[in-house]
Amino acid sequence: MNSRPTHKELSNKLRKANELLINGNVDILEPKVILADSLELGYSFKLEFNTIVQKILDLATPGNYAGGRPPKRSYETRIRNADLFAFIVQLPILDNKDVYFKFALYQDVLVVVSLHEDKNQEG
Repeated sequence: MNSRPTHKELSNKLRKANELLINGNVDILEPKVILADSLELGYSFKLEFNTIVQKILDLATPGNYAGGRPPKRSYETRIRNADLFAFIVQLPILDNKDVYFKFALYQDVLVVVSLHEDKNQEG
């Protein structure tokens, strides 16, 4: 069994993602998909996207990691072969919904790949 990503690697990835977000170095792989998922989650994509991502990054810990070991690599042309990091975080500002958030760090940009309600949730 591969032990990658380690606790330290995940902590560093979250810290770097937060730094990139604060600096405005953010891209969304599929904006229309994220927009549709924002409606389902009940927040305004235009007004609250950065706030939601910030809350996720503030609350996420290596214990919330829900990705592959080793991390899966992107097959999307724009971020080909970038490691994908997925987390499931409960967000109080979204009625405590469990939110699935997947991102890549690619060429010093936080690339949001997925941000939707966790589909494996009961209820």
